[in-house]
Amino acid sequence: MEIARLVVIAAAIVLCVGWIGLAAVRQPRLTPAPDDVILRYGFTLRCLGLLSALAAPLCMILLMVLAPIPRARDVYLAGGILFGLGCIGGILLLEIEGVRIACNAQRVLSISPWRKERAWRWEEIEQVTFSRLNRWLVLKGPGGKKVRASIYLLRIQDLVQAVKQHIPDKKREQAKAYLENPAKHW
Repeated sequence: MEIARLVVIAAAIVLCVGWIGLAAVRQPRLTPAPDDVILRYGFTLRCLGLLSALAAPLCMILLMVLAPIPRARDVYLAGGILFGLGCIGGILLLEIEGVRIACNAQRVLSISPWRKERAWRWEEIEQVTFSRLNRWLVLKGPGGKKVRASIYLLRIQDLVQAVKQHIPDKKREQAKAYLENPAKHW
């Protein structure tokens, strides 16, 4: 096996180990209050995230071992494309493993791998909207900062009920259609 194939295989192995390591190390540190409801992605989406992070690197290895690619340039091109796809899949894995939202009668707390923790009391929330494109319930808080809760999070109904209970109608007018019938938006 020539050097180009070995380099691509090594990159694929590093990518696999790197994404699994990052997902394990970057687990959100959430110490919930006794009455907190924790929203997170479920088993199916977590498996899909892992598959998306590992599929491209594993395809890289198979391609390098089994496919007869004569020129080193083509080996690097194929490896580079699959490496890029593996990076995109890894970002999805970090999102799925790293997002947590906790809510209770006093506040809502959001943890994401992409920004600092956000914790707001219900009365601090300025507006609630629903993004039809992304399927997010969006809570806009102080300074225009936002907490985005995907409708695919487990226990999203608990957050919907908390929003209905703690946020005045005027502040949640733009999310009214979703809040009244969340099942319609699946």
